[in-house]
Amino acid sequence: MTIDSEQLSHEDSLRLNVLMANAEAVRIDENYMVVYGLCDGREMKVELNPTCRDDRYMSSVRALISDIVLGHPEGYPVYISAWTRTGQLSSDANLEDMLKLGEPEAVLALARNTRLSVRLAELAWWAVPTSEIARHMLQHAEIVQGEVGQTLARHLIEHLPFETEPEEMIETIRLVLQSGLVEAAARERLWSQSGRKQAYRIGFLQQQPDALPLQLTARADFDETRELLTQVQDRLSQLLLRLLDAPGQTYLAAVSDVLHSPGNQVVASEILNCIGSYCGDLGVACGERPDSDAIHAAVNAWGGWADLPDVLHGLEDEIKAILFLSCVNEELFYPVFARTTASGSLLRKKLQPVSDRILEQIRVLQG
Repeated sequence: MTIDSEQLSHEDSLRLNVLMANAEAVRIDENYMVVYGLCDGREMKVELNPTCRDDRYMSSVRALISDIVLGHPEGYPVYISAWTRTGQLSSDANLEDMLKLGEPEAVLALARNTRLSVRLAELAWWAVPTSEIARHMLQHAEIVQGEVGQTLARHLIEHLPFETEPEEMIETIRLVLQSGLVEAAARERLWSQSGRKQAYRIGFLQQQPDALPLQLTARADFDETRELLTQVQDRLSQLLLRLLDAPGQTYLAAVSDVLHSPGNQVVASEILNCIGSYCGDLGVACGERPDSDAIHAAVNAWGGWADLPDVLHGLEDEIKAILFLSCVNEELFYPVFARTTASGSLLRKKLQPVSDRILEQIRVLQG
């Protein structure tokens, strides 16, 4: 492919070359036929004067930019688009070049790359200030700790009401709750909204399971149980104390709220994953894709009963509940999902046989 120089006016070609010689990042507005460049915080622009149909002219503009940046006019999509969604740019790829192509997909590849720096993140945000880019960049610890991280978090919170996909809502909440990104008041507002939007609550449960807002009190027998387990340091005992304490009781209450009305299949799946992740793998042999009956049987056949400290023998029901919950994950709902695409109250009714079994275990731990 060669650049059709006849399609580009001499004036546009000259001005684009000047802009590209100075720009650290480039943004193309096809609607208004303008190419923007950023240099030392100062914005430059070239207002294009098409000599043919706009889409054909813009193709020539992109080819010229690619030729200047990459040394060939084929551009970003041909040689690197396959790596965009994974962020697996080659180790010798010049990340700065990704910002100069005027291609949103190139900026997305940069946002996902492990070599992303704060300076490059600031330029990428100028080039493509979208929620998708913000979410990818907030997965980098260095970006979260920088000033740009707070800018990205503010954008995500402002645009959160316009998100329609539960996966994106969950991911947004999880990311903005990272340390230092949002003030307490904003966090409280998001929590209050999670009563209506269960996807928000999933984000809280994933990111801050032991630091949820509006903490409940510990279970009535927590102090007594803690005294009994003073000398016991095994994993199961520590998990029991975690669940009986105020943060654990708050977590269980939040999980129960979501389980009572998950709203859609994504939320239903993620709440079960949250439960299993919170308890962790306790060595119960549940088998592949077990149902609740199989989990109940596996808990009773658990090989660790004989090794429990004597002080736990009065807490068998709580131990069974914890072991049951440790086997919980989204696969328990798969048989229902295979038969329906329902949402809302209809989905809740179809999931109820499984949900009620899980809620029963939670109520044991709530006392």
